[in-house]
Amino acid sequence: RRIACLMEETRSISHILRDRVAGYEDAMEKAGIEIKRGWERLADAEEVVKARQTHLQWGREQMRDWLKSDWRKLKCTAILAQNDHVAIGAMQVLQEVGIDVPGEVSVMGFDGTELCDYVTPHLSSVQLPLEQMGAKAMELLIAQIENGYTEEQIIMLPTKLRAGDSVARV
Repeated sequence: RRIACLMEETRSISHILRDRVAGYEDAMEKAGIEIKRGWERLADAEEVVKARQTHLQWGREQMRDWLKSDWRKLKCTAILAQNDHVAIGAMQVLQEVGIDVPGEVSVMGFDGTELCDYVTPHLSSVQLPLEQMGAKAMELLIAQIENGYTEEQIIMLPTKLRAGDSVARV
């Protein structure tokens, strides 16, 4: 019931990051959970790019800073990260300081790549249909090449849970 969100936000690059934050906020509202001040740690995506950090490095740095500031006061028991790399970075720092994942803090990634299986505990993640996304992108590109300009489309593809061991059983 105390779920933090660790993501970049952007004003210009991509609606995907904004949609992920909005999805977190919507899910919390639907569950009847009021997001407390400090539960969302959102960084400017453009600043991350300028700093030339990988998402793993950024996740580690953000978690270190969060622990130094108000993490323990927030008493969050879970983190939803913007992608698997950020989740793994945060999870590593939590473990380094002796916080048990998932015993004390559950960690959930986003993308559901095979990277989830190369960490301990195995990362739980929202799995995106990456192959379908690539195939659809190629389909749209070919149509655009053949027919000229095409209208912008929003295409929804199903996601699923890639269950790992980084989320506590309820």
